Amino acid sequence: MSASFLISSVDPTRLIQRYQARRHVFLKALSAPLLLNGLDALPEQQVTPWDLLGRRWEQSPLLLHLTGINQLGIALFLDPKNAGTSLLFLPRYDKQKARWDGDSLCYKDDEQARALALDYGFSHIYSQDSMRSIVAEYLQDAHCKELNLLWHFSTSHPQKIMKDHHYTAKQALSRYFKRKGLHLRYSSIQDLEWEHRLLFDDIDLSLAIKAQEKTALCFEECIKQLPYHKNEQGIAGVLNGALEQQSFMGKSFPSIVACGDHACTLHYHKNNAPLSKDRLLLLDFGLRYFDIVTDISRTIPVNGRFNPLQRCLYELVLQTQTYVASLVKPGALLRDINQACWLYLNRHLDSLMTRYQGTYQLDYEHAPHNVSHLIKTAVHDGDYWRDYANRPLRIGECISNEPGLYGNFDMVIDGQRYHERIGIRIEDNLLVTSNGCRNLSVAIPKTIRDLEALFDRSSLC
Repeated sequence: MSASFLISSVDPTRLIQRYQARRHVFLKALSAPLLLNGLDALPEQQVTPWDLLGRRWEQSPLLLHLTGINQLGIALFLDPKNAGTSLLFLPRYDKQKARWDGDSLCYKDDEQARALALDYGFSHIYSQDSMRSIVAEYLQDAHCKELNLLWHFSTSHPQKIMKDHHYTAKQALSRYFKRKGLHLRYSSIQDLEWEHRLLFDDIDLSLAIKAQEKTALCFEECIKQLPYHKNEQGIAGVLNGALEQQSFMGKSFPSIVACGDHACTLHYHKNNAPLSKDRLLLLDFGLRYFDIVTDISRTIPVNGRFNPLQRCLYELVLQTQTYVASLVKPGALLRDINQACWLYLNRHLDSLMTRYQGTYQLDYEHAPHNVSHLIKTAVHDGDYWRDYANRPLRIGECISNEPGLYGNFDMVIDGQRYHERIGIRIEDNLLVTSNGCRNLSVAIPKTIRDLEALFDRSSLC
């Protein structure tokens, strides 16, 4: 059997069983048939939460979760009422396309499709161009009145709809089925998606751990190369090159390399300013390892040593990050964790300024950004509007922990006045466990002692 799963480092038989089990669990949660129509072509204008890698990332997360197949032009039909029927639709074989783009899972003929369905654990496999007619006939024969599809909308404001390919497919399918005399009631299974797809299983966790190790190597390479570059562009090249070397899927989002004042721009992407030896450098980066992503932020001194002002403020952000991690546990709400984070940081910032005769002006009133978001197949996973912030965290979910501090600061330390515009962000990825959380990013240095020691070791190489 020639496996075509995205995850190629795991035994194919084990993967087949994994995705069969996922479909079985999903089927048990359905009360009506489900049709998932995947991407037929890559979006050119609209960037969806998962489409950040061009042609190396080609399918929507739920289809990947249920099939493991990362290619365009597939669809999946599940019927919980008919012995767990699972129909997979694949592109029809195109010799010329295969010559240009290489082999992929395709429908060639009925005999090949029957063998493929047996190998991959589906009831039947058909060509994608026959999907609408086969599903319409199936629904008519089964006298179905309801069909589950996937489209995303805000649960708090249902009129807010994400008009991506899922929504476009829903509109087109409903028109087609109506022409065929099918008057169906349509329901979105977005809640089922979040319920099932966001939890890490043992393979996800092993991939996540490996991804974090690879991300750590990329960060260490930046530290090693920093003395040899004079601008952000050079370090961005080192960082992006390292991410490409460590994973064939490359970076999980456009890297941020921001020195000095630029670190106060939250999504700074110019990455082309000079490096100032006495300033801080903010790195926000991550890689995709198969279908798992990392999202890491580190703030480092360009010259390898924090000055007293930088040290005080950095320790405050790091202390806040430790506090946030202490709040993460099953049942906690990200909304509450977010509020607690900024209250804690701002209160301790005031105390710090009192202690050092300091003044400050923040670039924001209370909170510069959310301290946390879900992470799995996408960097910002979960629903587009972050309604999940009001739902209790579950064992097996992964979240970010990213407090930040941005503004102008003035302090007197050991009789000397320091004044600097500073942006500091420190981010780890936390897995929710039964007794709290596990920091998956623990191998990526972040304490002042560890960072300066890393600079020292790099200078000896």
